[in-house]
Amino acid sequence: MNKKMQNITLIISDIDGVLTDGRINLIGNTEEMKSFSAKDGPAIEIAKKNGIRVIFYTGRTSSASERRAKELNVPLYYKKDGRELAQILEKDFMTSMGNVAYVGDDFNDLRNIKNSAVSFAPSDSNPIVRKYASITTEAKGGEGVLIEVVRTVLTAQGKWEGVIEQFLSEEKTHAQ
Repeated sequence: MNKKMQNITLIISDIDGVLTDGRINLIGNTEEMKSFSAKDGPAIEIAKKNGIRVIFYTGRTSSASERRAKELNVPLYYKKDGRELAQILEKDFMTSMGNVAYVGDDFNDLRNIKNSAVSFAPSDSNPIVRKYASITTEAKGGEGVLIEVVRTVLTAQGKWEGVIEQFLSEEKTHAQ
């Protein structure tokens, strides 16, 4: 497992049930509300600073998801757009599933969980998904799953301590 994590250059995350708790609150005829964990924003920045790209890959079209992806400057792809994930990776990112850590929580994520180098499932995921995932996070969906994923990958790559040192040195700079 550790050897596979050495090659991770891209984290692909589902949205509903991973970045959110999976609930979708429908308001009126067209609006919806989702709650995203603020912990995942810094996780994405940490990943990017350490050479790991992040994309969102979801089956549900949602203005809330689009807004969050835009706020975090993360590309958003829809499972229903007709292109398989492998095609997207090859064409848009010039990489393959062998360099991917995939994070998903439900049946529609199983193929990508099985085909990625390393896969993660939130602790409250469907039990079948947890069975096939490489790692089950301690965090539930919507409670900071991505920071746990990023920490795990960067620890395996020997970069996590540098992240901590960077934050500590930034604190010293701000305190002076």
